Order: sequence, then C-alpha cells, then structure tokens
Amino acid sequence: MELSKILSAYHCRSAQVQALPPQHQEAREKEAIKNDSRSTQLLGNEPILEIHKVEGGYVVATELHELKVDVHYLPPERHICGPANFELFFHQPVPKSGK
Repeated sequence: MELSKILSAYHCRSAQVQALPPQHQEAREKEAIKNDSRSTQLLGNEPILEIHKVEGGYVVATELHELKVDVHYLPPERHICGPANFELFFHQPVPKSGK
C-alpha cells in the first residue's frame, strides 16, 4: 500500500467527527438550515437576512424574528472519512426586541 494512502486513512480515523475544514462544515450546516422545511414552517415567508454561528448552533435572523437552531453532531459511521453528520433542532422563533 502506498504511504500516502496509509497516511490518508490514519488522518481520517484520527479526525473523528469533523473531517472537513470548519468553514466548509459551517457552510453545509447553514445550507441545511436554509433548505429545511421547518425554517419555512416556523418563519413563514419572512426572508432570512442572516444565519450566524453561536454556541451550540446558529441563530437565523429575519426582519421581525430570530430562530435558534441547535446542531447535534452524530458519531461517524465506521470511521468513514468525510463531512460530519448532524441533526438540526429548531426552537420557536422569538420576536426581535424593539419590533
């Protein structure tokens, strides 16, 4: 076996949960939030202005509301290298203060 394949396999196994650079994993998570039907169910037709990372997940901001979305990372399947699998947990939206 080539040394590069051995090192690659070792690196994937030692990476445990996250094998993507953080900015790529964050982009996947934000895209999943935007595409999840629960975003529309909870926010209606309000356009999303921003999704920003906070401790434990993200806050989705519209003009009138903020919606907290928790991200729970799932254990890797059989040490397969690749993006971290996750589940999204949506809270009820709250009105922005001053609106």
